[in-house]
Amino acid sequence: MVVITMSLAAGGLIGWNGGAMLVMGAGLGSAASAWSLAGRLQGSARQLVLFQVLLRLQGLLLTLAFYAGNRWLLDDPFGRLLDQFQMGLPARLAAFYMVVQLLSDLASRALEAPSLRWLEAWAAPSLQENLSKPHFVHDEALDEAETALLLADKEQQRLLACLPAYLDALRQDAPEALTSADTRQAAESQVLQLCEQFLVELADRQRSRDVLERSMVLRDRNRLLASLQESLVELHQAAQVAGGGDVRDVDEAGRATVAQLLDQLVQSLHLMLEALAETAARAQPDAEDLELLRSLTHDRSELMDGIRRRLQGSDLEAGLRQAVFSATTVFERCVWLARRYVLLLDSPLTAKVTAMATAPSTKT
Repeated sequence: MVVITMSLAAGGLIGWNGGAMLVMGAGLGSAASAWSLAGRLQGSARQLVLFQVLLRLQGLLLTLAFYAGNRWLLDDPFGRLLDQFQMGLPARLAAFYMVVQLLSDLASRALEAPSLRWLEAWAAPSLQENLSKPHFVHDEALDEAETALLLADKEQQRLLACLPAYLDALRQDAPEALTSADTRQAAESQVLQLCEQFLVELADRQRSRDVLERSMVLRDRNRLLASLQESLVELHQAAQVAGGGDVRDVDEAGRATVAQLLDQLVQSLHLMLEALAETAARAQPDAEDLELLRSLTHDRSELMDGIRRRLQGSDLEAGLRQAVFSATTVFERCVWLARRYVLLLDSPLTAKVTAMATAPSTKT
């Protein structure tokens, strides 16, 4: 728009006042265009667009004040300054456009704090967006192998501690779940992908055997976390069906039996995951804690087979019975994955990773 205005001025079709109005109007049009785009965005993307709107509007207000003061209060000192450089009308409009940009920048700097507060309140990031952001790993840490391994371990500990929240919607005594299990998994799986890329990049940069071995342990744990997240979502879906949400004409006794069984599975798995997260968060898990985890995650195949055999001979509706079979199978898989994670916690290489958290730094 500004280029068109300068071309019109060069052809003698508009004067200074009309050209200045068009230059200021271009900023207003840009703000209106950004505002129309903001309605289709959410979170940080919406904040970025709204910041552009604020930037244009703040600059426009200051430019109007500058234009009015220059013309009617100060007898056009800006015009006299441009006369000293013998500028034509197109060049004057270009200089005025630069003034508009300068005033917009000054306004954004002066009003940065209140603008950011308004943006955070008006377009707060969604819970899913917050969940999909890593808290510890970042590219700058890749230059220092020990720091990178420690940060990856801390990120995995955080995600491990989030696993019990996948079961909140299924627990009768739990607080209301902040988000659904599939939404949480979709967000946190992005963090696991970033962790995987982080560890691969670390292995490419650091060729020492010790770093490669420890990064392989962390990558194995990363994959187990991803499998646990997917399995918990499957358990949630199977439990919803088994609870009678998609099954009609189920007798009340059958509903009560299934609900009690599912609650026992969920409570047992929730306790197991909490104990696993607490132990993994310790710098050096002791033998008693690891033994307790091994007992909590012992093979449940015989128990689950017994439950399925009893249900097979019951008079439950076929669709409900199949849903319960799915829930017990997924529960069995979750226990197996948790046990594999415990075995990785008990490995000597894992001890090397966690020991770095308590070792004093020798670097300056």
